[in-house]
Amino acid sequence: MMKDMKPFERKRLTPFLTSTTFGPGEVIVAEGAEADAMYFLREGVATATIVDIGEVRRYEKGSYFGELALLMGSVRAATVTAGDSGTVCYRLGADHFRDVPKYVRLSFMKHAAFAYAKQASVGDTGLGKARAPSSLVAKSESELKRYIE
Repeated sequence: MMKDMKPFERKRLTPFLTSTTFGPGEVIVAEGAEADAMYFLREGVATATIVDIGEVRRYEKGSYFGELALLMGSVRAATVTAGDSGTVCYRLGADHFRDVPKYVRLSFMKHAAFAYAKQASVGDTGLGKARAPSSLVAKSESELKRYIE
């Protein structure tokens, strides 16, 4: 996501980021916990799991996670755990997330909505093999947009 941003967008965001290191297998965010930050993966890998489902996603360098709970004002939907070699992330705290320019938050929202829509269209949402109807995907995107504006 950061590489997709324009230089002036990255410049506006970087003062709010702090580098955080997680040891092998350490929980970065826990399912059901309040959203206190989002993370940009700088080094290593991380895995997202959901109780009763198992692994739903794997994050690698350049990925980010945790933005949806901040955008929606909800609890964490999954547990994200550092990989076997540990993980280094840039952390963007919830207090600073609200200070990030609206157009940058809108970029997060759009990226999240499109990524979910893409997964849903092929039945890969991590919640089974059912495909989400295109009308539901469009509705989800519009609801996310409402939270950001």
